[in-house]
Amino acid sequence: MSNLGHAVKAAQRGWHVFPVEPNEKTPHRIRPDKPWTIKWSEAATTDIGKIVSWWEYSPEANIGIAAKPSGLLVVDCDVAKRPNQLKDTPWEFMHDTLGPLVDGNDILREMCRQYGDDYGRLESTYRVCTASMGLHLYFRWPAWVQASQASPVPGLLDIRCNGGEKGGYVLGAGSSTAKGLYVEE
Repeated sequence: MSNLGHAVKAAQRGWHVFPVEPNEKTPHRIRPDKPWTIKWSEAATTDIGKIVSWWEYSPEANIGIAAKPSGLLVVDCDVAKRPNQLKDTPWEFMHDTLGPLVDGNDILREMCRQYGDDYGRLESTYRVCTASMGLHLYFRWPAWVQASQASPVPGLLDIRCNGGEKGGYVLGAGSSTAKGLYVEE
């Protein structure tokens, strides 16, 4: 499927999309001769006509998914970037059982265990495997319930949602970076 196809599919789910620089994570430049990018928080849309025009202009553009207007909370589980990354954090004990390379998915599983939830329930939500072999878990999130975008475990477990003035965004399925593709599971 083309990037346009992925962008349209996301918009049909009710998710607000916008173009991101090809092979990058930064919002797309308006025109190659202009030094500024789109204001993604204002541009993100479900308007298929606008989406088609953006991807006709830049067919290789990545797909940005704006969490706040889409009513999404996206949990971003990253892979370990270095051994013993949890040292001196409340999660350091996990290295004792899982070894030096604990990832965001491991932490999320442990959070579910500690706080009385079933990690298996998370298996049924929409998921995207990221280019770095991480995982994005998408959840519907009511606009009236304010969520924090603070990272529960910086560098391993991040949140993109309706927190802050603009909320956050993630790259959607069909996007790619130098590390590889973002693939819907």
